[in-house]
Amino acid sequence: MIIKYLFIAFFTCLLCFDVHAQQVDQDEISKHLEKEGVDEEEVRKRLVAEGYDPDNIDLNNPTQLIEIQNATERIVKQIKAEKASEVKIDTIPAAPSSQELIEKSEKIDANINDVAVVEVEELAELTIYGHHLYREGGIKFYKKSDYIQPGPNYILGPGDNITVAIWGQTEVNFNQEISNDGYVKFHQMPRIYLSGLKLQDAKSAIRSKFRNNYNFNPNNFEVKVSASRNINVFISGDVINVGTYNISSLNTAINALAAAGGPSNIGSLRKIQLIHADGTKATLDLYKFLKDPSINQNFYLQDNDFIVVPVATKVVSIEGAVNRTHKYELVESEDLQDLIEYAGGLKVNALKKNIKITRFENDEVVILNVNLNTSRNGSGVVLKNGDKIEVSTIIEDVKNAVYVEGAVENEGSFALTSNMKLSDLLEKTVLREDAILDIAYLVRLNDDKRTVRYEIINIQSILNNNGQGDKVLLPQDKLIIRGKSEFVSKKKFSVSGAVRNEGIYDLDGDTDLKVSDAIYLSGGLTDQATNFAYIIRNPPGQLSPNYISIDIDSALNNPSSTDNQNLMPGDEIKVYDQTVYFDESFVSIQGAVRNPQDFRFDSSLTLKDVILQAGGLKLEAARNKIDIFRVEFQNNNKTRILVASASVNASLEVISGGDFQLKPFDQIVVRRAPEFELQRSILINGEVKYPGKYFLVDDNSTILGLVKDAGGLTNEAFIGGLTLFREKDDVGYIVVDLERAMSNPKSTLNVILQEGDLIKIPKKNNLVTIRGAVKRTDAFVSEMANTDKTNFIYEEGRSVKDYIASAGGFQENADKSNIIVTYPNGEKHSLKKVLFFKSYPKIVPGSTIYIGYKKVEEHSKSEHEDIDWGKVLSNSIAQATTILSLILLIQNVN
Repeated sequence: MIIKYLFIAFFTCLLCFDVHAQQVDQDEISKHLEKEGVDEEEVRKRLVAEGYDPDNIDLNNPTQLIEIQNATERIVKQIKAEKASEVKIDTIPAAPSSQELIEKSEKIDANINDVAVVEVEELAELTIYGHHLYREGGIKFYKKSDYIQPGPNYILGPGDNITVAIWGQTEVNFNQEISNDGYVKFHQMPRIYLSGLKLQDAKSAIRSKFRNNYNFNPNNFEVKVSASRNINVFISGDVINVGTYNISSLNTAINALAAAGGPSNIGSLRKIQLIHADGTKATLDLYKFLKDPSINQNFYLQDNDFIVVPVATKVVSIEGAVNRTHKYELVESEDLQDLIEYAGGLKVNALKKNIKITRFENDEVVILNVNLNTSRNGSGVVLKNGDKIEVSTIIEDVKNAVYVEGAVENEGSFALTSNMKLSDLLEKTVLREDAILDIAYLVRLNDDKRTVRYEIINIQSILNNNGQGDKVLLPQDKLIIRGKSEFVSKKKFSVSGAVRNEGIYDLDGDTDLKVSDAIYLSGGLTDQATNFAYIIRNPPGQLSPNYISIDIDSALNNPSSTDNQNLMPGDEIKVYDQTVYFDESFVSIQGAVRNPQDFRFDSSLTLKDVILQAGGLKLEAARNKIDIFRVEFQNNNKTRILVASASVNASLEVISGGDFQLKPFDQIVVRRAPEFELQRSILINGEVKYPGKYFLVDDNSTILGLVKDAGGLTNEAFIGGLTLFREKDDVGYIVVDLERAMSNPKSTLNVILQEGDLIKIPKKNNLVTIRGAVKRTDAFVSEMANTDKTNFIYEEGRSVKDYIASAGGFQENADKSNIIVTYPNGEKHSLKKVLFFKSYPKIVPGSTIYIGYKKVEEHSKSEHEDIDWGKVLSNSIAQATTILSLILLIQNVN
């Protein structure tokens, strides 16, 4: 009994610690082992080698738990020590010293001048141009399953699959994997050593060997890499996620960087070091890759290569009139001209003679100015780390232009030519007929180029060709010519309201327009117009308008009446609509009618009329229960709600409720007959003697009753696979255990059915299906292996592990913690795992076992807190011991 309590206490403490104290679950343990560089499967293998079976730990034995804890800690330390002794990284050449950079930067072109000390805020941190290649997913690394052919510089190695195809007069196909010794051997041919060769050289070697055995046209011969090997690449330095990555050899160094998230915000894009296992090195410049993507073929990787990203040591920013403002990384040999080229060049409105450079120098911020026109477009202008370059825009004031404004057909600007006069400008423009010619104004800039002066011009004199008043034009001169129409106030009146064409109309001062004329001009009155209108008049000098009431009928029928007044400038005639003065009322019907809606009230409307216009009564309508809710208006508009009830016959005539008449705002509700219900159907398919549609005879019809009504189950019925789908209320699938329901018909497991239920009982299924990441090619012939699932006959007592082993075992990329067993009735059960202890779901006939695939690793930027394995288990043991002591104490007290 004490051992039992110890087991419960220990395991409870373990789980409590797991959930509440540190959230130590299997995923966290796996992440911790991975962070430590320790493979969980390797830990398991070594535990087995020392005599422990992680899948069969006796949870009732605390001594054994402590032993496996100690063994696990020892093995983790041992693996870490072994890995630490194996890792060797070649020394990376040191970056240039600060003194060297200063000496180079002092070689600025003599055209830099006007140095001034200023105070500015520190430049904001920005992402260097080129980081977007990885941040936005522009560059990705290839998975082994990706179908892609490597380039001619791809380096072959053990594990690559080579396919040779010949067609035409001779048709053969070969597929061989390069062996660990570095060769392939095709049928009846000598070995061909390919490891370490570039793909283009390997193709030549294979073609040469095949010519000795086969006749073929060079155009009918093809060599491809049909499957690539995986290699280990260590990526370090200033990248998002430092680590060792197992990736397809199809990746170049540029692609491999995507696996690590690319360079960090301060990581270099120009001096990335590729260090091969044999000690040779290459420098990768991503800016060169942007210019010429074909250089990607020069950076194929080999097993155990290193990619090291140093800190960007020369970063400058450029903004203003360039096509791509950004921060850029430069190498030591590059200057301002290179920077402008990376920024996409200057815009057409860039001011070249004054490029401003803001620089941190000698504990100060200084400004330098560069003239691109005299410095060969910035060639030789050396930049320093942190420089900020600003390219200004040209002010877009046109200097060689004159302007014409006013009473001309073509206002605007005109080009100023040498010795151009006013007469020349007048020949280029077209005067309006109402142009005033004896007086115009020439607006000119004063000597300060800011203020202006006005000179009076006689255009008529200039046009008479006598030369009098003609002047030579100056830059920015503006000729203003006014028209006679500008000095005349236009008189208007408006008509609005119940007329056919509301609008504003011109009023000629010499014409005697009246109200009747205004109504005629606006298209006449509408049918809903009232017989009165108002003229709203605004007399000059008066702040408030006058309201003049007129009789429209009198004004139209008797032109000489006083209502047909003369119109004055600014008059607004408003004709009103009759509907504005009436409250529109409705009656509403709802409930058991076909088209519930509102109807405009009229005293001629009866209850029968409303019901008929609503589509008539529904089949379930209760003709003896039609409720009417009415608002009764009392003195001073106080209201109260009254309720009346009426009955109608088959002809919809009122037969009770007195002399019933509708009133405005009545709300009619046609009730539903109590307990009215049509037949409710359900459907049962599959292994019952009489499948098909059935109907619920009462409100408590059960699934067992339905099976009985359908003649019972057939001999082939698989009750464990029964499914129940409920359409009502969008419930969906319901899990039903029919076997348990049959053993206890009065339990809630005997589901009460509802209308629309669909029950399916399949035939017996004695198969177990395996899907997902298993090595089918190791266990079956190609016809059986090239499928996405494998079926086995169910055998009682066999476990999940037994079936996985029969299917060839786990693939290399299998996620062994992601095992899900789906039962025939739709239930899913997954692998349970705490530390190294696993609990696999039970297998029943018709089960499907799914083994998931590992996800592509994306290292988190955030640092996880290290897990102290000793504390995890020792604290759990301590808590278990405390609980055990309490149990013993309670027993002694009793």
